[in-house]
Amino acid sequence: MLLRCEGMKRFTFQFIVSGKNLGEETLARLLREAGCDDVSLRSAHNLILIGFDREADTYAEAALSAYSDLLRTRVMIERFEPDFLVDREDIATRGGLSPEAVDLFLSAADETEFPKPHARITSPDPLWDWAEVSTFLHAHGLLTEEHVHAAHVSRAMNWHLQTGWAIPATEKQLLEQMQHIGFETALRARII
Repeated sequence: MLLRCEGMKRFTFQFIVSGKNLGEETLARLLREAGCDDVSLRSAHNLILIGFDREADTYAEAALSAYSDLLRTRVMIERFEPDFLVDREDIATRGGLSPEAVDLFLSAADETEFPKPHARITSPDPLWDWAEVSTFLHAHGLLTEEHVHAAHVSRAMNWHLQTGWAIPATEKQLLEQMQHIGFETALRARII
């Protein structure tokens, strides 16, 4: 979600981490020591959700600076949210569309070149790649480039976190990975 501030923009997102055994007080102390004064903690499904409300020039800068701060806490970062895999309801919510409008896009997918689902293909509720869907909606004048940028950051961040690297990557390495998978927006964001 994007909120406007004076000069910079404020971005909200969260990282899902394991480390419930640390205890909330210890984790809060580690976050403060890492410079995270813009976080909130909550737990769900035996995971800890660290919500950020971070100011930066771009969504990528906000997410990468939060990621860098979390690396200093030595918690195990599992995922980044908002997730890049979305169902019909998520598409409607994130795209500011009615469920009926989403159904129209899906029923005319062959004619409109609406992206194909990526996961749970045979289920009644498949999942789409939000980076692809947001790009499609932007091309049709329904979302801004900032929304597309945020979707690509989410996909790149989660792709990186799910590769299973034993040693966390630095911000520069993550940006190189983003570029490697076609994340041109990072170049436009001037964060390299």
